[in-house]
Amino acid sequence: MGVIKVIRHRSPHPGRYMAGIVCGIVQHVGILFSFIAIYIGFTWAPDITPERAWTLAALLVAGFLVTFVFGWLYSVNSNGESYKAYCAYRVEIARSLKTAPLGFFSSERLSRILFGITTVIEQVENFSSILIMSHIQAYSAGAFVLIGMFGVSARLGALALALFALSVAASRVLYRMGAVEMPRIQERMAQLSEAVTNGVRGMSVLRSFPARESSSVERIHGAVRDAADALMKQQIRMEVRYALVEKLYTFLTLVSSCVISLAAAWLCAAGEIPLASALTLAVVGPMLFAGLQALAVSALLTANVPANLESLERLARIPAIADGPVSEAPADRSIDFSHVTFGYDPSRPVLRDLTLCIPEGARTAIVGPSGSGKTTMVNLIARFFEPQSGEIRLGGRPLSEYAVDTLLSQLSLVFQDVYLFDETVMDNIRIARPSATDEEVREAARRARCDEFVEALPQGFDTRVGEGGSRLSGGERQRISIARALLKDAPIILLDEATSSVDPENEHEILRALDELTRGRTVISIAHRLSTVVDADQILVIDEGRLVQQGTHEELSAVPGIYADFLEARRRAAMWTLA
Repeated sequence: MGVIKVIRHRSPHPGRYMAGIVCGIVQHVGILFSFIAIYIGFTWAPDITPERAWTLAALLVAGFLVTFVFGWLYSVNSNGESYKAYCAYRVEIARSLKTAPLGFFSSERLSRILFGITTVIEQVENFSSILIMSHIQAYSAGAFVLIGMFGVSARLGALALALFALSVAASRVLYRMGAVEMPRIQERMAQLSEAVTNGVRGMSVLRSFPARESSSVERIHGAVRDAADALMKQQIRMEVRYALVEKLYTFLTLVSSCVISLAAAWLCAAGEIPLASALTLAVVGPMLFAGLQALAVSALLTANVPANLESLERLARIPAIADGPVSEAPADRSIDFSHVTFGYDPSRPVLRDLTLCIPEGARTAIVGPSGSGKTTMVNLIARFFEPQSGEIRLGGRPLSEYAVDTLLSQLSLVFQDVYLFDETVMDNIRIARPSATDEEVREAARRARCDEFVEALPQGFDTRVGEGGSRLSGGERQRISIARALLKDAPIILLDEATSSVDPENEHEILRALDELTRGRTVISIAHRLSTVVDADQILVIDEGRLVQQGTHEELSAVPGIYADFLEARRRAAMWTLA
């Protein structure tokens, strides 16, 4: 069974887990004690003495103790190790996601990932104990009952074994049906999760437009309704089909129980077995098929597990960015692009045979039309993605030769869209260097011009900022991002439109913080604002993934081209006023 393999592989004590499984099987030995007690009781029925009564009671108590003690050992060992194993599974998936290339997240919907690491793994975890226990109960309890029945009557034992095998075979029909239907339900559930996630993440937009006035908003609302309706219909369709087969299976087990009782009565009437044996078999016969009825419910769960495990294994086995052998920081921190071609969709290149040099210690600004490949260049420098062809070198060595941690230790990144975790201000800054002291964090915040607004927060640096930093303004979040970069103190700074979406008051503070951050370092800045371009040592103009202009502000502004057009557009924007 797949779940046993998963748990054994990830359990810290797989031997203890398997010992628990054995205890789960042994607990049903208690059935034999009950079987013997019933048989002896019917045999002694005409002449029950106190001593015999105590003997029967002792057998029943012994059966209860065996069932209780070994059942408890099963729960403690198997269930306990199962919880530990799935805890390790969650951590394994989290580590896999942490080291996955960003290309995985661009090709995989966030809602699908969240559905996998929340709903799917929770289902598998909850189903595991149910599945294992139902199979142990069906087969081990049935085996011990059959042993007792063969001990009373070989002919009835053989009949019971045949009916038992028929019922087990019939349960496979339920499993095959579930194997077809459950993946369809899982897909409908994933689609619903996707639609709900899309709607919740865009709730502020949805509330801005009444559904009756916007077909787009109605389409988003309708996606949730359609997904919920599709899930409901799929569940009803499965329930109608499955319920019919399940009832037929249950009827088969009930008929099998009756056949055993009737056969026992017939053999007794024919004088082939004594009355005590016939009565015992009539009482115990239904116990043989009681466990099999649980398979009718667990068949659906059993069928659902393989698809769930497959999706979880895919998340746990995402190929990480390959580590290079070099763990020493480069002495030279110049960056060279050599004939680099890359596209998020390989059939549509964003960068096309791009060759350029970013000198160490220089301030390099990258400008160009939207979609020209500026942010892609930064993503490739950080090895968030790998070029389809060509090579990027740091200090004369290809990026792929560096260990990933070594490369990232050389970079501090400040993006336009800043994400803060729902932690304190102190914790969000300390992410850059977990070993930093409180005083070092406060100093980085001061240099990033964060101290004024942080002191105004209810608990200062101990104030939680909300999910994504929702309790702070955009400019405040940006300055915390700069404080992170200052605390990391990396020699290469990557700025991706760090001031493009902030107001003038915040921009002034952020520019002062950026000046503090970039002093004496290699700086690569993507910007749409003139204030962040004019002081650059070199300006690279990118258009359609190619380098089309290169030089200083004075050099490029003096010649016609994209940069001159850029300056003219900014000049017109600065002169714009309300009529």
